[in-house]
Amino acid sequence: MRKFSVPDYAKVHIDALRVLISPGIYAASLEDSPLLELPAVENKSGGEASLGVRAQVLIDLMEKIVDERLINKDREAVRMLFGLGQWAGVPARDRRSSVARLRDKHWTWDRNYRKEPLSRDLYMVFLALYREGDDVQGSAVERVSPIREEATTSKGSRSLIEGGDFVMNLYESLYNFPAYPGQRREFLQTREITSLRDGLDAWRQSTHWWGKNTDDLPELRLFGSGSLSIAHDSEIHRNNQQGRIYVSEVRFSQPLHKGERAKFSLVKSHHVGFDDLVRDDWEDCCGIFNLNVPTERAVIGVRFPNQKRPKYVWHFDDLPEWLAPGTHAEDNLVSLDESGFATFSWNHLAVGCSYGLAWQW
Repeated sequence: MRKFSVPDYAKVHIDALRVLISPGIYAASLEDSPLLELPAVENKSGGEASLGVRAQVLIDLMEKIVDERLINKDREAVRMLFGLGQWAGVPARDRRSSVARLRDKHWTWDRNYRKEPLSRDLYMVFLALYREGDDVQGSAVERVSPIREEATTSKGSRSLIEGGDFVMNLYESLYNFPAYPGQRREFLQTREITSLRDGLDAWRQSTHWWGKNTDDLPELRLFGSGSLSIAHDSEIHRNNQQGRIYVSEVRFSQPLHKGERAKFSLVKSHHVGFDDLVRDDWEDCCGIFNLNVPTERAVIGVRFPNQKRPKYVWHFDDLPEWLAPGTHAEDNLVSLDESGFATFSWNHLAVGCSYGLAWQW
């Protein structure tokens, strides 16, 4: 099984979170913590706030993400780790023992939990804190890098995200690799939705576009009635990365009535370095991450290049975003047909979970 490792950009903040476990967040000395530099803390406290004010803002944010962003065992685990809620004032030794048993009744802190499982939980907290300080109002629906495109649905402003006024009857995404160097890669995405109100006149989806070649957006084409436009386009910066965020808008030929369906397809194509996509031992994935739109059926397909086939292709299902795409095993491998095409489908997807295909070269 592939071991989890903390990404380099997150290590400073993961270490800072680790320091808070022993005293608990309420008793910790936060004034010199790197966590006070997180965008969410800066945005809420203001650039001129004292360290004491910023420390209180961090505590408020921790309480908020536990109450509003985490669920089930994840929520309770974070409360135990940092002495939140009913765990405030409980000795660190008891909290450590309890969180290990929460994750597995046979685990102990020293033998099983304090290394990789703890790092995963701390990374989950870091991601939740970081997302509170997103550069653009609302969370991303779709994120694109030069390596992969990830279709997601997550909470945020209705003007920027997919969802809120409809349910998804069908989410279908076909990813075509370039057949050879110099050719464009292409995504064909089909949506069928049912309006939950009268007067729904448009569908919108935001895309985060990170890394190389962010000056040029993909070419977009609409198949179906209505019109396609870019409703928003701006530069964003995060962790020394340059990117863009743009919002695709499909405006229907006539507003939908409550219960009425609409079906349309988008084709996105753009140039990308073939060697960036296809390289030995590289892992990648595509799919739906952190789903929050009720979805009846989803189909994900990937067509791999003729001269290069991955060693493994697998599907992942019902995973929290921070664990996706998981790893390959005997029971989740997906076979390719003669043309190099792999596909998998899901019915009645669970809100808040992630689904898709992943591969290793």
